[in-house]
Amino acid sequence: MNNHDLCLPGNYRRRTEEVYFSDLGNRDEWQDDVYEYAASFRPGSVADVGCGSAFKLLKHFRHLGSAVVGIDVEPTVSRLRNRYPERTWYSSDSLPDCRFDLVIAADVIEHVADPRAFLQLCLRLCAPGGHVVLSTPDRTARTAALPEDVACPLGPPRNGAHLQEWGWREFEMLCGRYGAVRDHRSGLRLGQMLVLVPRMTANDVVSLCTTAMNRSKVPGLDGQERNLLKASIDSWIRAAETWGGPFEIVVIDWNSTDTDYGWLHDCTRLRHVSGPFSLGVGRNSAIASAAGDLLFVLDADMLVPDNFVADTLPAVRDGVAVFPGYVRETSAGLVPGAGWGNVCLNRAAYNRTGGWNDSTTWGGEDTKFHHALRRAGVPWERREKPALIHQYHAKAGNGWYGKGL
Repeated sequence: MNNHDLCLPGNYRRRTEEVYFSDLGNRDEWQDDVYEYAASFRPGSVADVGCGSAFKLLKHFRHLGSAVVGIDVEPTVSRLRNRYPERTWYSSDSLPDCRFDLVIAADVIEHVADPRAFLQLCLRLCAPGGHVVLSTPDRTARTAALPEDVACPLGPPRNGAHLQEWGWREFEMLCGRYGAVRDHRSGLRLGQMLVLVPRMTANDVVSLCTTAMNRSKVPGLDGQERNLLKASIDSWIRAAETWGGPFEIVVIDWNSTDTDYGWLHDCTRLRHVSGPFSLGVGRNSAIASAAGDLLFVLDADMLVPDNFVADTLPAVRDGVAVFPGYVRETSAGLVPGAGWGNVCLNRAAYNRTGGWNDSTTWGGEDTKFHHALRRAGVPWERREKPALIHQYHAKAGNGWYGKGL
């Protein structure tokens, strides 16, 4: 297991040996916000993985009685059984064979030697339709707010019981490899909280993914206002329905001010993110949120032909990344476009690339992703026909209209 497997920088220094961390004090100084947020899902059953003293677990979920269980390592479990004999406690080497509406792992994953297996465990415990709520320190926020010797941006973490700590983008990419991200927000004390739901294994769902900012009220060639994003999504839905299999639309929105998204179709999953606009972060977030393993990553102003999904899917299933060609709407008519801004690939191929970079400057992200894909040995092809259509929009200032995508 290397840093790439954990979505950590190549030069990040991890610890490798787990250190027993006793958290048996009856206090809610840490992570109480995580449990309060988790309670908002109103679950009927709860498993707390790495429950420690169980003080926060029982504070927020005592009313659920025997439907609440705690999981930890020895000697913590033995002490919990003595302290709360009427409750159910499991050791990490003897897990329950049932599933729960809510699984909580509050500031645990940074303590474990194999975070991948830990995420798989949490998702295995989660019932269909349930949620996994995770929290962990945010190395990105710590680096921005604290001196370098405290933030330890390249590790190992200052806390000797932590084996590794992730930045915001890294943690979302890691979790998105194993489940679908439904929410990701800042926690207290420079931490982060993320909500994960199980994906179907080896699923055949097509996820058409995009990231957008102000693409719903844009002057067209005739000067009339156009909703480019709606037109694009409508064409994607027609293509997916022509194919006939299960699909979803995933939109990551950067605080758009030109729409309330009331026009979205039921098949669309919408997440709002904040911060400086980044094409790469938006695309990675869309893929992390996607339920499907067949990923069609498209610009927010791109129209596709009705047979696009059906024609492209066989290659994607075979592990080939397909870069469709496109033409641009101009006052002189349709002219050939260039670049690598749209790509269709499966999740395994995407994971091999490490995703898009998180630059907040405009330009070059798509070419860098194409280079990363080639370096990873992912087979790829360029298809000029049938061409996609890049809808016209005027430039404004330094960047595209509305500084969106």
